[in-house]
Amino acid sequence: MLKNLKIALAQFEYETGNTQKALEKAEKAIEKAAAQGVEMIVFPEIYYQGYCNSIARFQEIAETKDGALSIWLSEKSKQYNIYIIMGYCQKKDECPGELFNTTTMFNNNGEFVGDYVKVYGWGDENLVFTAGNKLPVYETPFGKIGFLTCYDIEFAEAHRVLAFKGADLLIVISAWSEHLRPRWSAGLIAGATQNLFTVAACNSVGLNPSNLPLAGDSMVVSPFGNIVAEANYVGKEELLIFDIDAKDMQNQRDNYPIWRDFRYDMFDKTLLERY
Repeated sequence: MLKNLKIALAQFEYETGNTQKALEKAEKAIEKAAAQGVEMIVFPEIYYQGYCNSIARFQEIAETKDGALSIWLSEKSKQYNIYIIMGYCQKKDECPGELFNTTTMFNNNGEFVGDYVKVYGWGDENLVFTAGNKLPVYETPFGKIGFLTCYDIEFAEAHRVLAFKGADLLIVISAWSEHLRPRWSAGLIAGATQNLFTVAACNSVGLNPSNLPLAGDSMVVSPFGNIVAEANYVGKEELLIFDIDAKDMQNQRDNYPIWRDFRYDMFDKTLLERY
């Protein structure tokens, strides 16, 4: 069951290829958030290396799950007593040459909790990253947390699998473009309303690889579909801080009849084992 949570969404522009600068900016945000009692901070998709690198550059700066980023996240999450969720480009020793669009989470004791590899690649992403094939849900003091990344939110079955795995809170990280912004809010609201979980979505600002503006518009959506917190639109960085009221969110879940009326025979439960 979801618990009260003070969360921060770091709607930041990328420091493309400059991991040191990205982490310097991240630490300032973490310090600011922690000083305000924030318990969890979320950074955008591939925030660490930047979304707009070439394949060759990603190959140079990709890291394993126990690399420099993980060491840094472990230190900072413990130092500031905060959960940190961040996207990065991962490589795996067992998969030479392959790259993975990964979300990682560390708890406030500096411990690795879990990660998620993006399942649905957008366009040319499929030429860069190997798709994930798991939709994990992680137990935390704030409830059960699932992850999706950017284009994943367009696919209803991904939300549904996470819902049937018991997710109370869905964290979305993204590099979503402005010209597609109507689909951003629509996908987030659909996921929340159709599965009755709370959604916290952190998008980036700046430019995408086609030099088109990214949408910003990071937000928190309630199970009923209300946008209860929202950052600015295009072009402006913002640290959006919001108190998630667990009682209010649970009341919305309890008082809407989707799971009472759901035809469970229409859902293939083998998906829970496969993904």
